[in-house]
Amino acid sequence: MASGEPCDPVVEALGSGVDGPVRAIASVRRGDASQLYIAGKFTTAGGELMNNISMWDGAGWNAYRFLPFEPPTIGVPGSRGISVLQPIPNPFDPKSPDEFIMLGGDLLLGDSDSVRVFFPMEVSITGSPVPQFDTEVQGFGICDIAFGPVGGTSKFALAGDFSAVNGEPIERIAQRSTILEADWQPVVNGSFTSGSVACVEFIDDESFGEGLYFSGLFDRPGIDGPICNSICRWDGEAFYPLDSGLTGPVGAPSPATTMTYGDIGEGPSLYVAGTFTLAGAVEANGIARWDGSAWHALGDGRPPLLGQPSVSALAIFDDGSGPALYAAPAFPGPIARWDGEQWQDFSAESDGTVYTMAVHDDGSGEALYVGGDFAVIGDTEVSGIARIRGCAAPCPGDVTSDGTVDLADLNLVLANFGQTTTDGDTDGDGVVNLIDLNAVLANFGSAC
Repeated sequence: MASGEPCDPVVEALGSGVDGPVRAIASVRRGDASQLYIAGKFTTAGGELMNNISMWDGAGWNAYRFLPFEPPTIGVPGSRGISVLQPIPNPFDPKSPDEFIMLGGDLLLGDSDSVRVFFPMEVSITGSPVPQFDTEVQGFGICDIAFGPVGGTSKFALAGDFSAVNGEPIERIAQRSTILEADWQPVVNGSFTSGSVACVEFIDDESFGEGLYFSGLFDRPGIDGPICNSICRWDGEAFYPLDSGLTGPVGAPSPATTMTYGDIGEGPSLYVAGTFTLAGAVEANGIARWDGSAWHALGDGRPPLLGQPSVSALAIFDDGSGPALYAAPAFPGPIARWDGEQWQDFSAESDGTVYTMAVHDDGSGEALYVGGDFAVIGDTEVSGIARIRGCAAPCPGDVTSDGTVDLADLNLVLANFGQTTTDGDTDGDGVVNLIDLNAVLANFGSAC
């Protein structure tokens, strides 16, 4: 439920951005911290050569150097670029805190889309070439990749509009238990009866309904599967519909194009967006919430536009007023925030499509990162990638909370400089550093 007054966010550029659309963002764990990777169809980031993938370290953009070649190849050149990024556990050391990355898209492995596992840039395998995991699909492409538990074991899931994987007849959705030994196996025995799968999400919650949730545009998974209507759950053995699924005005399956799982105060929920008008028997208008047993509308929804979904991506983020669901616009317009009771459209509008969102902390505090095919959000030039901060402090630098930024604030910051403490910490990252000192100096003498 609503946990605070919503606010208009602070939009920030990440350097000079990229020169093409960003279609995927992932926060990849490295030790005690994380790195932000972006991918899509671009040549440069920050004015430097990247070739469709780059890493933001909090201060600038870094090229991904493909280790098997000498000298290493920069990035992943391809005619259509990369469409999916998925962090996965280290396949060589499951106890390692360092994650690897699974990429999906046009990776120049053949005439079709493909999947490849990439190592973090700092990782090398001593004494042997770095092994690579390659998968080629035959069809129209890869839409999503996920990793998580189902049927008592962890699995990878691959979804899209394809009819074969590595030459084997596997339609729409595939799974495997390891990237080092087994090959992809079908989730659905026999032919998938219709359509495509756009999204896959593993949910590890037995009370909610553990398993692999998949959505897209289809009536049933396989000839013997139950009628699911565009969204279904697989527990490793059987398929389960989510009530009567997602349908349009005439009762036919209607596309579900993006989904995310989390809790914003409404209880654990799977949020789904697309062009549907009904979720089960509930009038949902393009977006709905599944609580594990029933569908719920989200206010007036996010109505489809001209038969196309108005929401292109979903994410859960706490902007300082409590966790909320964020819905990215598939057309030029504002990002919207659902707090469990109402929608709030940001005043800062994107001039293009936002394709992807992810929550990440680059060392300057947790923020929502958005990527897509846009040049500006509000008045800020962002060129395809932007960072959205939470509610701006009403008086940055007033660490003594006395209504004025003055010597008392400066002395508190200097007394605690370099310490891990909340005393003198202006940005909430738990450390008093140059960011906090600059906030005091920039607002020195200001009354709140």
